[in-house]
Amino acid sequence: MSNDPVVPKYSWCCDKRSITVSVLALASAVGLVVVGENLLRRNVEVRDLVEERDQLKQELSELSEVNDSRLASVEQSEKELRKKVDDLEVGNQALSELVALKNRDLARIKEPVKTILESMQDVYAMKFEANNPVLRELENLSPRGQEIRDKWEQICKELEKDIDFKRESSLLRLRIAQSYMAAGEWEKVDVSKVDWSQAGLVDRKADILARLYYGMALSQLEGGKREQAAASLAKCLEYANQMPADSEGKEYAQAMANMLQAKMQITEQPALALKHYVAAIGHLRKVVVDMPDNVPLRCTFSQACMDGALMTSGGESAGWSEKLRKEAHGHAYLLTQKHPELKLAHEICAENDILVAEQKLRDGETSVVEPLLQRAEKSLQKVGGNPILESSILGVRAFMAWDKGEREQAEQMMEKAVSDMRSYQAKHPEEVEAKYRLASLYWERSSMRNSSPHAIADGRLAAEQLAALINHGAGRREASARRMLAIIFGDIGHMAAEAGKSKEAKQYFSSARDQWSYLSAKWGDCDEYREGKRWCTSRINGL
Repeated sequence: MSNDPVVPKYSWCCDKRSITVSVLALASAVGLVVVGENLLRRNVEVRDLVEERDQLKQELSELSEVNDSRLASVEQSEKELRKKVDDLEVGNQALSELVALKNRDLARIKEPVKTILESMQDVYAMKFEANNPVLRELENLSPRGQEIRDKWEQICKELEKDIDFKRESSLLRLRIAQSYMAAGEWEKVDVSKVDWSQAGLVDRKADILARLYYGMALSQLEGGKREQAAASLAKCLEYANQMPADSEGKEYAQAMANMLQAKMQITEQPALALKHYVAAIGHLRKVVVDMPDNVPLRCTFSQACMDGALMTSGGESAGWSEKLRKEAHGHAYLLTQKHPELKLAHEICAENDILVAEQKLRDGETSVVEPLLQRAEKSLQKVGGNPILESSILGVRAFMAWDKGEREQAEQMMEKAVSDMRSYQAKHPEEVEAKYRLASLYWERSSMRNSSPHAIADGRLAAEQLAALINHGAGRREASARRMLAIIFGDIGHMAAEAGKSKEAKQYFSSARDQWSYLSAKWGDCDEYREGKRWCTSRINGL
């Protein structure tokens, strides 16, 4: 038999229902637990999602701020870039305008520069042609000079538009005025347009203008415009007086002005002219002392002394002749020692020796004549000769040979001297010294003629030369030319009287007396002039 308890049938059924409920309850509990766990897990997930969402929002917010900042930066960069582009366009426009302006300026300057270069070449060509013995004879320089002045005028008009060229245009205006003066177009000389301050020449204005008006006065005097020359000379002295006292420039300017005054007065007021020459030599002497090594100055001084010596060949001023001649020779000789290449210095030494030789021959001191002539020849040989002075030497030698009785040799030398001088004078018809020397040779040849008709013919030739010279203006030879003319008229009158031509003789004696009277009135009375007038009057009364 079994030991298992006996379970009541009903009880078990109750328990089954309870179990079912319990099972359901358990199941429900388990489900709730499961649901709870799920809910809890879902809550965690949701929370995580929320956090992740918030983080994302935070990140998106930060990204948005960054993006906004970058966007703003980009926009700012774009503005700055646009501004730079605009500025660049403005700069390019300005650069284009500047380049265009510079090109216009360059084009404007190119033309005067081209003209300047052309005028420089013209000036060089003129200098070259002036030094070329062939071209100098063939080329007419006056039209070329006017072309250059026209170009300078054009250059000035262009340069005056630009303030940067004020100095250059002012200097060029001055050069134009000087050029017109040298060309003899005095009415075109205009220094009013010269800006002396811009040109940097305020301190030199007086000196420059004194020289300018001196040159103008000199060329006007040589052109026979005496009134204009006097006005220009007054301007020269006006500016010379404005120069600093005791300056070398002032002394030199006053010296040149005095010499010009002497040239203007030599015919009508020779005594006053000599005073101006002496004053000029005084001014030059001061400058030479202050500037002993100035070669051009010493040459000018030596020439002035020689000119003064030749001017004082008679009358009350005769005492000046030897003094000035010696002074001229002294300075010229000094120049030949230091500067043996100087032609003028050698010529002055030669001329002085010839003058002394002529005087010694007249005084009968023939022994010293030939050494003087030989020394003069050596001086001339060093500078290639001088036709006028060489003819003078030959004339003196011919006269010496005649005195010695060497008549044929004397005539040959005299014929050669006359022929050479006539050829030279034909090429230089306006040269005073050539006219004077040819007249002297005719006179010397006249005194050597054996035949009276030939002697009278030569005397007339000499008189014609001297009369033409005096009428044209004999300059430093004024007194000596009139003295020679008086002697020649007296000689011809004497020969005419000897030939029985009394009427003709009276005319010549009268003409001779007129010349002696002129010399006495203008140069001062002296024994030679008084004796000349007395002798002519005596001869006229005796015919």
